[in-house]
Amino acid sequence: MPKIKLEIEAEPAQIDALRVYLGRKDTYLEFEIARHIETLYGKYVPAIVRDYISENLKNKNNERRSEAT
Repeated sequence: MPKIKLEIEAEPAQIDALRVYLGRKDTYLEFEIARHIETLYGKYVPAIVRDYISENLKNKNNERRSEAT
């Protein structure tokens, strides 16, 4: 499934500071934001919906593999 690109607004000084201090922790802003999105997904999307989405993704991946061979 293709990824969706999000665009958000933030103060440049805040982003710069985040990049500096996250870098000191050997991580980066995009990774941390993606991690938080996963946390929000797990917290707010019901398990049955997550399971449904997961199964659909697995089926699509299997179909692509079958087409490739």
